Amino acid sequence: MSVTDSASGSASASFTLIINTGPLTITTPATLPAAVAGAVYSQTLAASGGAPPYSWQVTSGTWPVGLSLSSAGVISGTPTVAGTYSFSAQVTDSASEAAKQSFTLTVAAAGSLTRVGVIPQIAAGGGWTTTIWLTNGSAATVQTNVVFHGDNGGALALAVNVVQPAASQQSSASSLNLAIAPNTTVVVSTEPLAALVEGWADVLSNGPLSGYAVFSNGATEAAVPLQTQIGTTFRVAFDNTNGASTGVALVNLAGGQANLTATVWDEYGTQLATLPVALTLTDANGNGHDSFMLPARLAATAGIRGIVQFAGNPGTAFAAGGQMTGLGLRAEASGLFTSVPTIVP
Repeated sequence: MSVTDSASGSASASFTLIINTGPLTITTPATLPAAVAGAVYSQTLAASGGAPPYSWQVTSGTWPVGLSLSSAGVISGTPTVAGTYSFSAQVTDSASEAAKQSFTLTVAAAGSLTRVGVIPQIAAGGGWTTTIWLTNGSAATVQTNVVFHGDNGGALALAVNVVQPAASQQSSASSLNLAIAPNTTVVVSTEPLAALVEGWADVLSNGPLSGYAVFSNGATEAAVPLQTQIGTTFRVAFDNTNGASTGVALVNLAGGQANLTATVWDEYGTQLATLPVALTLTDANGNGHDSFMLPARLAATAGIRGIVQFAGNPGTAFAAGGQMTGLGLRAEASGLFTSVPTIVP
């Protein structure tokens, strides 16, 4: 900046103007989302007010081995030792104003994970999104792994947004490692894609979980519970009259290629057909998936009401029948879309 007087004398100098938007405060809650020993963790601390940019550091307390705090406020890494850690972090702005807060971070012990349920249909892109809610109603932190599979049973990498209490992060992976604190819910939603991608999600945990998923195309949506009914067969009641059409999503949980059959009965209990059902994509190692409207594959269901039973790989004297699960889908002539419960005998 320069100034000139009436005698043409001039002087110039440089100035710095700091705009303070209010007192510097830390806005992240004191209790951080839980982590799991051996699982990748990421959480960003946030502040407001003062004069950005901010710089962060840990000032005192105990810190989980395997994690680090960047100057940008990102806690990241892979914790290695379970426990509850209390520490203080400080944020400093460009005007050297500082704010400090105490935090608590629980690192849950890695446990043996088993399947607690299946989301039989994931639809992302082409106007469709899928959102999954998983709730831990127990008194302990639950370690959870959500694994996405494509139609051929292989890994399906999806861009998703993961929302936990006081935290949200984006991920692009075929597997999510989550630590769900007691009496809290995690929400996993697919990000928009240009082309439609389909598959299913396996939900593994070392504790009890409940949940559901919602499929939406913006105009209509359907909600389905976390599917815990898994067997070698399941049934769907269908109604393909008055312009409506019933579909199904199939998941092959056997450890090998699916060899599925479908048996169709009409509304009077008359058996109309027993037919092989081939998945669109080969799933040589199992975990394959397919979804279709029944009349497109099972002509006997066209224009009628009835029941269709899907059966997995037949059992032998040396091996049990192949497990499977699925979901019924119903589209009305008006375009409305809903889910249909399946029945495991």
